Amino acid sequence: VMSSFDQGGHWEKALQLCSVMLQSKVESSTVVCNAVMSACKQSGDWEGALLLFVKMKRNMTRYHSTTFNVVISACEQGGQWAGALQLFSAMAQCKMESSRITNNAAINAWVQEGQWGKALQFFSVMVKDKVELDMISYSEAISAHEKRGEWKSALQLFNAMGQGKVGMDAITYNATISACKEGGLWEKALNLTTGMTYGKVILGTITFNSVITAFAKGGEWENALQFYSVMAAGTVKSSTITCNATLGACANSGEWKRGLTLISLAPSETLLDAVTFSTAISACQQAGKWEIALQLFRAMAQSKVDFGVIALNAVISACAKVGEWRKVLELLSRIFQLEMDVDTISFNGAISACEHGGKWEQALHLFCLMAFSQVVFDTVTMNVLISACSEGGEWQKALLLLPVMTHSQLESCTLTCTGAICACAQNRKWMKAVQLFSAMRRTEVESSTVVANAAISACEKSGQWDMALQLYNG
Repeated sequence: VMSSFDQGGHWEKALQLCSVMLQSKVESSTVVCNAVMSACKQSGDWEGALLLFVKMKRNMTRYHSTTFNVVISACEQGGQWAGALQLFSAMAQCKMESSRITNNAAINAWVQEGQWGKALQFFSVMVKDKVELDMISYSEAISAHEKRGEWKSALQLFNAMGQGKVGMDAITYNATISACKEGGLWEKALNLTTGMTYGKVILGTITFNSVITAFAKGGEWENALQFYSVMAAGTVKSSTITCNATLGACANSGEWKRGLTLISLAPSETLLDAVTFSTAISACQQAGKWEIALQLFRAMAQSKVDFGVIALNAVISACAKVGEWRKVLELLSRIFQLEMDVDTISFNGAISACEHGGKWEQALHLFCLMAFSQVVFDTVTMNVLISACSEGGEWQKALLLLPVMTHSQLESCTLTCTGAICACAQNRKWMKAVQLFSAMRRTEVESSTVVANAAISACEKSGQWDMALQLYNG
């Protein structure tokens, strides 16, 4: 009966009958259980295979190495990496010999669980013990090296496969190309695609994505666009990752216009995500195109893409560089209404926008809002605030910020002291300027010509020529 169920593809009925046999303590052979578990594995029912394995243990039905091999493979195929590794450990404790398929399943499970070191350690043991290795064994080991950023080791294994005449498939090539991507070896990645063509291995979306990313990291935006065009003209479908990688290549090379054209011409089925918009906004920010960066941010919000703080900070920075403090404050106000997260960089950019726009009052207001929002401020925050107060002639407020830094255990830097001394110089507070300069020289803060000139200027404006000369002579 069990055989007819199995041969007829009725694995559910075979599983039910086998479970009844175990529960009723009817004698059932290990061979029968293994056959049913194998049928479950072939049908993608890892839970059924695992359940039968547990019932075998309760019924004290003897395990064979095949039993472990089948259930481990079923769990691995079902994405149950942790369960597969636990079973593999139990198999080793029972001193049962694992099959090549089981070994490969264990390596894959370690890779998927992020335990790349264990995967490579086991692979090394397999090599040392001269255990049979196949394409999957090598591919998984190459993938582990790629995840660890060990591109040299990945390439060594790839070359070893060629020398050992081990077959290679798309997974092998993709893992190796991805390793080259991490090493910035775009030429090697390109050569591997040539090898795929000669070997009649199909170049898929993952292959193109990895090569384009390698181009992006190597600053080869023209090659990235060429590969993207090949995808668009061929049968390989581009993905969001493809678009983002190509856009990143353009952005990294300052080709922001080409990047925006890429977005506008992206296929309708390509989903533009937060990375897409963030990359484009950052490219515009670096090019000083704050209006376009703001337009992209608004388009991002309208398309209901969950924009993160990276995109927000990029557009704030773009506006801050040109002193568009009103735009920044409007943007922050909207963000607060939506109850979205902001960070230190967000506030620093907004305060910098106010500083560039000569709005020290708004800068101090943002600092208070920053404290109210429990966002941690840093030395950059204080430097920009001091500079804003200094430019606004508010030397007393600038000096009051110095104790705040000390209380918060923030170290002053050259910019901090320069801002404070310049604030005193502009208001002819020469004694304060000299005190700050002297204190600066007693600490490890590196003084500069600008700082010294500011202190000397404060003395000159107040008619303190002797002190000015003394500071000049050091």
